[in-house]
Amino acid sequence: MAWYSGFGQWLGALGSMIAAGVALWIATSERQAAQEARDRDLAREAGLVTVRVFDEMRVPGAGATDVAPGIVVMNWRQSRLFNLHIREIRGAVSPFIVAVRTDPGAKLQPALGAKRVSMGELMLTPIAHEDVVTIFPTVSEGGRISYASLRYTDETGRQWEVDNGSRVARIVL
Repeated sequence: MAWYSGFGQWLGALGSMIAAGVALWIATSERQAAQEARDRDLAREAGLVTVRVFDEMRVPGAGATDVAPGIVVMNWRQSRLFNLHIREIRGAVSPFIVAVRTDPGAKLQPALGAKRVSMGELMLTPIAHEDVVTIFPTVSEGGRISYASLRYTDETGRQWEVDNGSRVARIVL
């Protein structure tokens, strides 16, 4: 029997292997593209939690003219936030007053009826859609808050970190 008698079978097997490799490459690249699109959508949704730094804000429960540097966290997501944790505040000296406003009417300045919580209680307080969290860190005389970042967990259990520069990062544990 000559060597070329099985050539068709070898050629068919080679073609099948190439076809399987191409199919695997297409399936893998489509799955990666779908995962990247999902990750972009999740990051976009995580960016709906905004952190803003203000040089002067009205302090709830104080006089009408009492103002202090403050940080406002607004939840524009359609879902609640959990385990809200302030990661870093540049310019702050020590712990803070925290006011959680659950009335969506007051977007920036919390009203006098805002609920005050400690930082430990803030981690245990779910922040609903359109809730506003106002934080008043203690700063040195004439000091300013230059940067603030916070970490939170969404309803699906993913952890995110956002800052006042609109940077969003997913935290993978």
